[in-house]
Amino acid sequence: MFIFQKIRGLLHSTPTRLIAGYYFLFTVGFAILLWLPFSLQEGASLSFLDALFVSTSGLSNTGLSPISTVETFSLPGILILALNLQIGGLGLMMISTAIWLLAGHKISTRERALIMTDQNQINLSGVVKLVKSVLISFLVIELIFMLILGHYYYFAGYYPVYWIAMLQGFFTTVSAITNSGFDITGASLIPFQHDYFVQTLHMMLMFFGAMGFPVILDIQKYVHCKRTNQRFKFSIYTKLTMVTTLILWIVGIIGFYLFEYNHFLTDRGLIEGFYFATFNSLSTRNAGFATVDMNAFSPATLTMFCGLMFIGSSPNSSGGGIRTTTFAIMVLAILSFARGRQYVNIYGREIETQTVYKSFMIYIVATLIVCLSTLLICMSDSFSLMEIFFEVCSAFGTTGLSMGITGALTSFAKIVLIATMFIGRIGIITFLLIFRANAHPAKVRYPKADIIIG
Repeated sequence: MFIFQKIRGLLHSTPTRLIAGYYFLFTVGFAILLWLPFSLQEGASLSFLDALFVSTSGLSNTGLSPISTVETFSLPGILILALNLQIGGLGLMMISTAIWLLAGHKISTRERALIMTDQNQINLSGVVKLVKSVLISFLVIELIFMLILGHYYYFAGYYPVYWIAMLQGFFTTVSAITNSGFDITGASLIPFQHDYFVQTLHMMLMFFGAMGFPVILDIQKYVHCKRTNQRFKFSIYTKLTMVTTLILWIVGIIGFYLFEYNHFLTDRGLIEGFYFATFNSLSTRNAGFATVDMNAFSPATLTMFCGLMFIGSSPNSSGGGIRTTTFAIMVLAILSFARGRQYVNIYGREIETQTVYKSFMIYIVATLIVCLSTLLICMSDSFSLMEIFFEVCSAFGTTGLSMGITGALTSFAKIVLIATMFIGRIGIITFLLIFRANAHPAKVRYPKADIIIG
């Protein structure tokens, strides 16, 4: 009893620890549900470690899986996994807030602080409004795309049984909008590599899920102001996020063409090559869907994909990685230093020095985590360095793309990837704050000193 009280006191000591604790409990809970016999196909078997791996991958919206989803899980198991993806994509506190609001529960200051921590907000104001707007947007878009994809699968002849076509439409919509990358086709989107309508719909869902909730809220405000003829100005965060996202997308497309022009794209047509480049450039930034086996690409392309997965999507989105704004602020800080400027400026505003410091800290810690995970798996498994590094970047960036080694990994390697996916889901800042108690102002400040570096 004393141990449980200690654990409870430790978790409740800070909102960050409580959020991380909730995610851990939900991960274990979903693992148990997926492990139970009613979630499995008749004759299928699943170890608890693999169930925990799938649960972590689902709640972190990664998509890596040591087993075939469609061959292992029954209909209840697939629906449980879909719920896992939905909670991971929206966030535990967003789902909890929706339940509280429906029950008429007034959101307290402590609960707002938990929402703020889970959604990586800067202040308490507007968090409930953010939850309402995002939930409505997600549910409406999911319903529309589920109906479109489900009926298209049915009438195009992919799935001649109506309910199976609708199930495919439902699951792939949830998986795409949450940037999860799970599939129940058994081969990701490879069966649709020449169906550009399906690919386009998936890219729209992936882009929406990777934008980030504050951007969605800004776009909603913009549409409302346009309808009412009011003036509206996008926030600096939205501008930086959208510009960085588009630049990374374009850089990925150009890089794909450069590296694969005399390799994978040799015998491809213009439209076919364009879709391979566009889809993979977007998918590697967190979605994890594949229209072709990753082993078909050159080492240069795979290395670029690792970089894109490491950067990931935007903050407050369903994706992971170090995030687009972190990468953008680092680049801006380097350019400012190279130009002899003391501060980082963008769109007529100066970025807080603390924010610049955090960006580099996130990058350094993330790099250490990826390198350590790669090193540990290299110790236990005999796959090539590229295969392992690709898998680790995919886990940290919560992307889900793989070179096909996930199912053959040792138990130790799976545990390493579980930890990497969990950290990628909660974020580097949250991960570091777990180890810190409530901050107190420094009572003593020491004289400043300078040290030679570089």
